Amino acid sequence: MRKIELRIDELIKEKEKIIGRSIRQMDVCAATGIPQGTLSRYVNGHLIRFDKEILEKLMHYFDCDLNTLFRFVEQ
Repeated sequence: MRKIELRIDELIKEKEKIIGRSIRQMDVCAATGIPQGTLSRYVNGHLIRFDKEILEKLMHYFDCDLNTLFRFVEQ
């Protein structure tokens, strides 16, 4: 069975290289309007369903599509 994971930590590191400075989760929250608790649950995989609005905000912030935002892992 495959597990869905978000690549937020990886995308933060990629964006850090592009902009030349570190980015904290709080920076992502401030830029997107996503509550810190919500982003933390997304990063740590502690959620049952994905919210379309949150995914759209993350795609916009990281300038990526859903295929880049997610990773599928064999369990």
